Amino acid sequence: MKRAILPILVVAMLLSSLLASVLSAQAGDPEGSGYGMNTTRVQQMGMGDLDMVMYDEPQEVNIYGLSGNIAGLVWDEPTSSLEGNFSYGSGSYTSEYGTKESWSYMGNAFPVYQGFPLMETLFSLFYGNRGLPAPGVTLSLKRQSATFFLSGGYARDANKSESQYGDTYETSHSSPQFGFGISALTSPEFSFGLAFDYIPIKEKYTYSYNGSSSSNEESFNKFGGQIGLCRRRKSSGRFQTTSGGEFQYISADINDSDMSFWSIGVAHVGGFSVGYGTVTLKVGRMTLGGDDGMTDIEVGGRIFFQAPQSPLLLSISFNRISLSEENVSPSQTTFSGGIGISVPAIYAGIEYLNDSFKESSITSIEALKFGSELRSLRPLIFRAGYKKMTTKGGGWFPNIDEDIITGGVGLRIVPKNVSVDLAYNNSKETYLMTFDETKVTDHIFALSLKKGF
Repeated sequence: MKRAILPILVVAMLLSSLLASVLSAQAGDPEGSGYGMNTTRVQQMGMGDLDMVMYDEPQEVNIYGLSGNIAGLVWDEPTSSLEGNFSYGSGSYTSEYGTKESWSYMGNAFPVYQGFPLMETLFSLFYGNRGLPAPGVTLSLKRQSATFFLSGGYARDANKSESQYGDTYETSHSSPQFGFGISALTSPEFSFGLAFDYIPIKEKYTYSYNGSSSSNEESFNKFGGQIGLCRRRKSSGRFQTTSGGEFQYISADINDSDMSFWSIGVAHVGGFSVGYGTVTLKVGRMTLGGDDGMTDIEVGGRIFFQAPQSPLLLSISFNRISLSEENVSPSQTTFSGGIGISVPAIYAGIEYLNDSFKESSITSIEALKFGSELRSLRPLIFRAGYKKMTTKGGGWFPNIDEDIITGGVGLRIVPKNVSVDLAYNNSKETYLMTFDETKVTDHIFALSLKKGF
């Protein structure tokens, strides 16, 4: 509990600093789209979880913003920044047989599958953290030829199930999360990057039956690292052509089984008169529990359009992840697209996503997203959105219908480079089994505080 309080106190201190800046600042008049800093994850949560036709960070023409290559971080944000995040979600239900279940989560406390393609998608359906940022702080220091970052956070989840006879089963995960890295220029066109992260995870479960109880604890560790190289060349207009390569390694131990994944990836971002296009290719190798391993191939592409002097944004993308081993070859194919309109007073967008799976426990995922942002009352910004997601199971996995209503408010103080975002999601889920139907409601809150300097 003491460790859980620490990031909350740090965020509270940051909030106090930001409020002091707000009270002493004059309301700015941000024109265009960026407001001087990148979009926060919480901002997207308040707008139906839009991520393809948002108006700044997802559209930035650099390798870091579009493919995650650490070498491109030096070209990402224009200033140093300090960002604090907090998130919390909870839900409960009672079945027709009298079983009660409740849960809560702050960030993703069991991220052992993060970075393992395809498995991460499937595993996330069991843990409803919804990509919440872990409570914590990230410091990014921008220098003339390099950017450094240091991050620390703490995530936790808890689940309690109680039968109609009073027997209980409780599980929880807790994980401090640490990361640091550097992205530096070696010349005006070339950069390199290096990043590491470490996440120790504790799992605890307690079982109470007929008046007696027992408990147990296990510990896991996850390590990750990335090396990247990047070249950026100036081209016509406001676009730049960026190409880069990266090597990534992730390892985790869980239930006395070693898991590892490495990949080599290349990406290219090419600008043209009304937008840009991206191409990515990654080849990797995954081993689970000492088996012979699986080969992973990921290929993707994306095109983004925004005509000069036009408020319309249009984006389409394709991505395919495939695994191959001796007896099975699961795959995930993703098509998505969106259209948005961005003017000084308002933003609105709609996106559609379709995931299809082969040789997997689920068949498909479809999502339709709507999002809007009212900017006419600046420096206050109001957001609303809706997300409809349908998952079709295969075999033992249930069908899931999910309706998420989102809302949020933001504060932008441009002269002080201050950003405050608050979001709330109300998620209603229906799990359809052959002989059972379960309805669940989640309440999710998230807060982001960011100061550029």
